[in-house]
Formats: sequence, C-alpha cells, structure tokens
Amino acid sequence: MNALKSFWEHAQATLFYSVSLDLQVCSGCHTCYDVCPVGCFRPTEDGNEIELRHPELCIACGACQLQCPSRAARLLPRET
Repeated sequence: MNALKSFWEHAQATLFYSVSLDLQVCSGCHTCYDVCPVGCFRPTEDGNEIELRHPELCIACGACQLQCPSRAARLLPRET
C-alpha cells in the first residue's frame, strides 16, 4: 500500500506543480540543467546563462530545487 501512496503523491505533485526559474537570482551555474531528468532547462546560445525552455515537461521531481545553490529553481503551483 505504501507504493500506491507514494505513486499517488508523486502524481499529484506532477499535476499541480511545475518548475520556475528566477533569472534575477540565478548564478548561471548550469546545475539545474545537469540534474533535470526531462530537459526543462537549456543553456543560452552563448552558454553563460540558463533558460527555462520547457517547463511543461516538468515531472515535479524536485532535483533542480534541491541542487540549485542560489535557490533560483523552485517548484511552484501550476497556473490554471
């Protein structure tokens, strides 16, 4: 039963949360790009910054939020 509960909690997070990137706080370290399993983030053409290119792909795993040293990447409630 615990596996079903964990699955349901993850499904709810995926449905109701998505990633956000605060560019004013972002240091451009590329950590979010390195840890995102689905490719929400991409380096800019010059490679000096990161952009949130595909937030719709977010599975709300929280890897970016946990690893971001500047706390620029965060999971926030999806806009409806």
